[in-house]
Amino acid sequence: MRNNADALVNATQQTLDELGDKVPADAKAQAEEAIAETKTALEGTDIDAIKAATEKIQQAGYKLAMAMRRHNPDPKDEESVLDEEDRKGERNEASGGGEAPSVEAAGGGGETPDGPTLE
Repeated sequence: MRNNADALVNATQQTLDELGDKVPADAKAQAEEAIAETKTALEGTDIDAIKAATEKIQQAGYKLAMAMRRHNPDPKDEESVLDEEDRKGERNEASGGGEAPSVEAAGGGGETPDGPTLE
């Protein structure tokens, strides 16, 4: 849990640094407050405080991510949105779709280098 909180602090700070002035003031203030609160919680041993701070910094991170997408909405930009192939793949995975495995991949039928297989 401590490692997760620490990683969130670093990631959130890095995102703030990268976005600079492009972050709306309220999102920036929320993120900075969450970073400070999480750092303070990590200095202590109160697990509940660390959990609460982790949840707060996650919410701040989501808000930053939304701000980043609004700032960089170009779907051709690989950092802002998944490329077309990834979107198609995600839809197929989410719906259980995708390509059906071939008969050979499923282990039945087909031919071997020596001729047809018998089952």
